[in-house]
Amino acid sequence: MYSVDNFMRNDLYPRFGRNLRKARLKAGLSQMQIAKSIRADKSYISNLEQGKKNPTLFTISKLAKGIGVSISKLLQDI
Repeated sequence: MYSVDNFMRNDLYPRFGRNLRKARLKAGLSQMQIAKSIRADKSYISNLEQGKKNPTLFTISKLAKGIGVSISKLLQDI
């Protein structure tokens, strides 16, 4: 049986991570630059991009602002 938890970890988190990475690279920013802009550790950004962490809506908002994209861009195709 496929649980909601598995769906989130195996599908949604990696999709968000890919969107985040794509937007960050398109903006020409490093993980460190994004981390500093949202006052987080670089490893947290790395874990988000790898789909290992679940960001809060507040964090998604800060990431979008730091990269210069809309929240919907980071949540595209999720």
